[in-house]
Amino acid sequence: MLGGSGPNDSETYPYLMNNTIGTRFRIVSGYKANSAVFLAIERGEVEGVTGSWSSLKAERPNWVRDKQVRVLVQIGRTRQPDLADVPLIMDFVTKDEDKAM
Repeated sequence: MLGGSGPNDSETYPYLMNNTIGTRFRIVSGYKANSAVFLAIERGEVEGVTGSWSSLKAERPNWVRDKQVRVLVQIGRTRQPDLADVPLIMDFVTKDEDKAM
């Protein structure tokens, strides 16, 4: 279950992945911001969020430092240098129509 904070990357990307690469993310909508989703993760309400790596590092540096977070996939054209072993979303997209999106 992923926390969502509106029609932004926290909800759009999981829906897109569900419909293109076959993930089965469930989205819990209604959080005011990803910072509220981070609190929900700490409370055990949800298990993750789709959002910015730089925001996560800034808001929860201890999660990164203590390896309490696992980045499953990167959504972008190139890998972040500090996430070199995390695949890009395009590594999973196989259909031409999905690649076009």
